[in-house]
Amino acid sequence: MSSYTIDTKLLDKLRLKEDNIDEKTGRHNLLCGSAYNSIYWVQHYTDKLEQRRQFSFKFNRKQSPEKQIPDLKGTWKQTNSKSDDSYQVAKISSHTIEINWVTDNGDTKSLYWAGSFIAPSTVDEPYEWVSKNDHGKTDHALLASSDDTKTMTYQNGVLSYEASAMGTTTKVKLEKQK
Repeated sequence: MSSYTIDTKLLDKLRLKEDNIDEKTGRHNLLCGSAYNSIYWVQHYTDKLEQRRQFSFKFNRKQSPEKQIPDLKGTWKQTNSKSDDSYQVAKISSHTIEINWVTDNGDTKSLYWAGSFIAPSTVDEPYEWVSKNDHGKTDHALLASSDDTKTMTYQNGVLSYEASAMGTTTKVKLEKQK
C-alpha cells in the first residue's frame, strides 16, 4: 500500500467528497485503482481540502437579504377571528390607520378606530406606536372605540392591538394582504 499527496486540481478531477475525511487522522482517504491494478489509498491532508471547503462555503451558502424597514401601509386582515364571517380589517395610509368591523361576508362594515399612524424608521422589532383617536370620525360611530389612544404593535409580519366591546377585551392580530 502506498501513500500519495495530490494537489487540488487532481482532487477536482477525482471529484472527492468531503465526507471521506478520517476523523482520527484528519486526512482524506480515497480508494482508487482498477480491477487489474492494486488498490491504493490516497491520503491527502485536509489543509488544502479545508481551504476548498471554506472557499466553496463562502460562495455557495444562501445570503440572507439585509433586513429592511417594514412598510406597514396597505390593507390588513384579522387572522385570529373566531368567525369567518366577522373580523376586523385595517387600512394604513401615510399618516392614518382606520379599522373596521366587517360582517355579512364583507357586506357590512362598521368603524372601530380612526387614528394616527407613525411609520417605523428602523428595522428593530417589535415596533410600537401610540395611535391618537380621530374623535371627529369615531364619536358618531356606534361600534367605534372611545379610547383617546391605542397602542399598536408590529412584529414578525403581524400587526396587533387590544380591542374592547361590550366589556370584553381581546388581542386582535392582523396580517398584511397582498
